[in-house]
Amino acid sequence: MDKVSFVRTNFNQNEDDLEKFFRQKYFLDDLAKKYFGYLDYEYIISFTQKEYNNLFSIIGQVNKIFLKTYSFYFENLDKNLTDFYPFLGYFRKKFPLKDQLIWRYDILIDKTWEYKFIETNANTPWLITDLYHVSNLLKPDWYINQSTERFSAYVKQFFGKYKDKNIWILLPHSFEDEDFLVCKDYKDILKDIIPEENLIIWDIFESNIVQDEYFYLKGQKIDVILSFFPLEFFLSDMDFATSFFSVIYSGWCILHNPIESIALQDKLIFAVLYENFNKFDKIEQEIIKRHIPFTTRVFQEDTNSFLAKARFWRIAREVFDSNFYTNIYDKEEYVFQEKVISKTFNEDWNFIVLGAYTNYKKPICLIGRRGFDLITKDDKTKITTVYIKK
Repeated sequence: MDKVSFVRTNFNQNEDDLEKFFRQKYFLDDLAKKYFGYLDYEYIISFTQKEYNNLFSIIGQVNKIFLKTYSFYFENLDKNLTDFYPFLGYFRKKFPLKDQLIWRYDILIDKTWEYKFIETNANTPWLITDLYHVSNLLKPDWYINQSTERFSAYVKQFFGKYKDKNIWILLPHSFEDEDFLVCKDYKDILKDIIPEENLIIWDIFESNIVQDEYFYLKGQKIDVILSFFPLEFFLSDMDFATSFFSVIYSGWCILHNPIESIALQDKLIFAVLYENFNKFDKIEQEIIKRHIPFTTRVFQEDTNSFLAKARFWRIAREVFDSNFYTNIYDKEEYVFQEKVISKTFNEDWNFIVLGAYTNYKKPICLIGRRGFDLITKDDKTKITTVYIKK
């Protein structure tokens, strides 16, 4: 068996079964059925234990490189993050690791079998529901589920120090089904260690800020924020953002993930890495050349060799190749990353993108996507669960 492979399954479950599960678990009546159509009921991704350990070792090395890159990004913060100019004084010179709950890398396996780290998602990483529930529900026999318990245990460990605090789980005001499910999942995990009445899921713009010192929701003072609200969304209401960040900065309320996570969410971090390549030691340089595609903020006309990626768009939207000239509205909002030629894994020319969840100390678990079009579209990709072969 290959060290990583697609394995065809014969799941008894289908999208109707999963929809029923979530409706019953979370008492949802208006859940969109389309979400469960994105899940892969045909294949899983299988790792050997040895290769799983190998990938985790690489992730740990790349973690250190991106944390070092943050300091270079910070040196020119006013130029790198101009939209956040009013709040740049809140950014700390050294990345505040103790406040960072989790981030996710997107990793493509290229045609030479190298792992290529093509994106970081440090602020509100998605696919949490698939780690927590779907990986457990779709597990075949003879495989180890490497996601559900590892992820759950880590979240409980991280928030265990707040057992007597009110935690606000921030929900984007879009109220998309997946966002809502993720917030419900975090609450489901934490209710084992924190009283359920202290866990509040709420739309961020429905909060009350009192005297620029406290958050109040439904008459309750909020002590800790588990943010599932993309920080750049704040910029749609600068008055609210000013009050929000002043409360966080004052220390009256703690934000996870912190404001600094927007720097590691920004795809520009890849370009900053290469702009400072000579500041890394020789071992780090070898890791960079082997695992991180060359990326630049300088416009590239060679659409055969580069992809244009919008700095803050999510879910692989606003990624262009041959459509550079007709689709790019502002070159300053994009980076240009060397194309990675992906390895294909079956007769349908499917490739694997791995979502690797990690904290500053160590990797936590994996989720995957199966697809055949690198410019990802919903009808051309499936969220695919990852397991270790027993």
